[in-house]
Parts: sequence; structure tokens; C-alpha cells
Amino acid sequence: MIVNNAKWSKPRQPGGNIKAKQALTLIQYLGMRVFIHQKTGWKSNSGSPIPNDFEQEFVVHKERFTVRQILKIENHPELMSAVQLWQEKHSASKMIFAETNDALNKCLQGLKSREIKKQNNLYQNSAIRHYYDTCPLMDYSAMSKLADNQIRYHDIHPVEAVCKALDLYMPKHKAELIPVIENVYKADKRLKAESKQKILAVGIQLSLF
Repeated sequence: MIVNNAKWSKPRQPGGNIKAKQALTLIQYLGMRVFIHQKTGWKSNSGSPIPNDFEQEFVVHKERFTVRQILKIENHPELMSAVQLWQEKHSASKMIFAETNDALNKCLQGLKSREIKKQNNLYQNSAIRHYYDTCPLMDYSAMSKLADNQIRYHDIHPVEAVCKALDLYMPKHKAELIPVIENVYKADKRLKAESKQKILAVGIQLSLF
């Protein structure tokens, strides 16, 4: 009922619905009572507050997590499906998939995927985008969409399409290595575990987690 109201109600100011949805998602993690205690500054009998920085970290993480989910090939397949259509149409080698991915990495970071993993001491089977923050992930997403359009509607070679996408999206971009941070899925597990510990610390039974 509350979720539906937040989803469909008209906000009084811009961004109202987004903030409402973020708050409701936080409630699902912490529980209604803990959420209210956090907002009001309530402390348990032991004097242990629920730190405000947890909410900030939670919101930042959820934004990053959402962008990563959208960008995953199985959920957002435009670029690679376009590459597949081009590969079949032109009877090209299946290496075109790796070449396209390498072009994307080289345009944004100046290195191929294998080189990026080596620079960051990641395993070769690691998915490097699991380790990027929200802004770099959004850059990858925008580049993927633009390259997809170039391939699908202009029949441009996928590698050339990626280069064209860079010119359209960030014409003055200078390739540089993107810093890696905590794996987004490990961070998700950690935040869930921390929220459970906070709930137990104040002795509240959580029914919505």
C-alpha cells in the first residue's frame, strides 16, 4: 500500500518520488521502527545510536548497484546483440565481440580488459565493471547505447562504432585508468549484514527484511 502510494503519487517538488522510493527501500533494509529511530535521532538504552552515515552509504550503494544491474549484458543487451547482428550479416569472426569490448575499454581507459585487470591486481576472470563506481558505469552505459545505434542503424563496424560513440558522448575525453572500489556485490552483502547487526543491537525484530 505504502509502496504503491509512493510510486504513483504526484510529488510536491521535483525528485519527490525518487526520494520516497529511496526511503522505502531503506525501510525494507532496516525496518520501519529502526528507520524512524534513525530519522529522529533516537538512541537505545545502551546509548548506541544508529549512525547517519549508514543511510548515506546505503543510498550511494543502491544507485551504483542499480546502474550495474542495468549495464549487465543479460539485462541490457543492446550493444552485444547489435554486434551479433553485424557479425552474422558480414560473416565476421566471433573475435569481433572481444574486439568491441576492448575498444570500449581502450576508449575510456586506454587499456584492454586484460591490461586493466593486471593494473588493478584483479583475477583474469573478474568482471571489472563490478569494481567501478556509479559515474564510470554510467559512462560505459551511455557509450554502449550510442555504439549500438551506430551499428544497428548505420551498419558501422562495431569497433569504429565505439570510437564514434566516444566522439559523440565525450569528444574531449582523455583516456585514463578508472579507480576500482569494493566489488558491488560484496558491498551489497556487507551492507545487508551490517543492517542486520544494527537491528539486533537495538533489540528490534524486523519483519520487512
